[in-house]
Amino acid sequence: MKNDTDIKQYRKDVGNKLNYYRRQKGLTQQQVADILMICRTTYTKYETGVISPNLDTLIKLADIFSVELDKLFSVNEGD
Repeated sequence: MKNDTDIKQYRKDVGNKLNYYRRQKGLTQQQVADILMICRTTYTKYETGVISPNLDTLIKLADIFSVELDKLFSVNEGD
C-alpha cells in the first residue's frame, strides 16, 4: 500500500494534468463541472489535489479533454 506522501503526490500530479488539459481546451472549471454535473468546488478540489476523481470521472475527463486516459497519469506535461 502506498504511503500518505505517495497518495498526496498522485493527487497533485493528476490535478496538475487536469488543469493543463482543461486550459488547453480553453474551458473554465465551471464549464468542466457543468459537463460532469458536479459542483465547481468539487472539480476545483480535483485540480488542487484535495480529492481524487473516481475512475468513471477520470474516463469522462479524458473524453472531455480528448486525451487517452493514460495521459492524465503521465509524468511530462503534454505527453
